[in-house]
Amino acid sequence: MFYSVRVIKILLAIGITGFLVIVGVQVFRLNSQRLELQAKVEKITTQVVSLKKENTALEADLEYVSDPANLIKEFKKLFNLKAPGEKLYIIVPKEPH
Repeated sequence: MFYSVRVIKILLAIGITGFLVIVGVQVFRLNSQRLELQAKVEKITTQVVSLKKENTALEADLEYVSDPANLIKEFKKLFNLKAPGEKLYIIVPKEPH
């Protein structure tokens, strides 16, 4: 049951080739997963930047309406309100000809 050196070399070559194919497939799969994760990270990073800008704008709005004078001004503007003794003017734009 002794195999010749040539048969052993062929079996060894087949084994190594099989091993390399399996490793190559795994490397391909891992690279695909890496690319998917990288795309997800880029998407999330873009969302974070957008949300930070939105947060900054909301903080500025909050600071603006935290001043009672600005809050009153906004209520008057939004609901056409006036304080006693004030006059309210509503300007209607011209209709296009």
